[in-house]
Amino acid sequence: MDGNGPVPVFHWPFDRSHRELPAAARKEGLPAELIELAPLSAGDVLERLGSRERGLTLAEAESRRTRFGANRVAHEERETLAAQLLRRLLNPLNVLLLALAGVSVVMGDIEAAIIIFIMVALSLALAITQERRSSLAAERLRAMVHTTVIVVRATDGAGTEEMGPPEPRELPLEQLVPGDVVHLSAGDMIP
Repeated sequence: MDGNGPVPVFHWPFDRSHRELPAAARKEGLPAELIELAPLSAGDVLERLGSRERGLTLAEAESRRTRFGANRVAHEERETLAAQLLRRLLNPLNVLLLALAGVSVVMGDIEAAIIIFIMVALSLALAITQERRSSLAAERLRAMVHTTVIVVRATDGAGTEEMGPPEPRELPLEQLVPGDVVHLSAGDMIP
């Protein structure tokens, strides 16, 4: 302890007085803009995003949707049948079985080699069929789920004081734009 008071042993990680996040706290893949906005106050973030507490007007939201596009979640592309087959074939167990089949052929035991080849072929066919079915079922489920978000949008005006009161609206997730003010409740997905 010195004359200025006790020295803190533990530094609270959510203290907003530090503008720069430590390198250890940065996760790979986070956009630089998100890292810059995280320590700012709500008012500063709204100003940076060109928004306000009353939300965007309908015209502003439409302009931003035209500029930035729809807010769609990117899904990974479906793997081709050849790529699936190759990935499954290069499985260590299948490589071992195929090596054993090769050794059986060299040793003259053709029956054992044929049985091993049939086992590997059946295993590949069954695994690929099941994987295809499950991915199709997942796609059908994704198509049935429609995620919505509650957004504050000003009723009229162009961002001036003559705007009407902000109205919380439930919109499809795809209609969300940068600068929207979103209402979140416990259990909500972060859009």
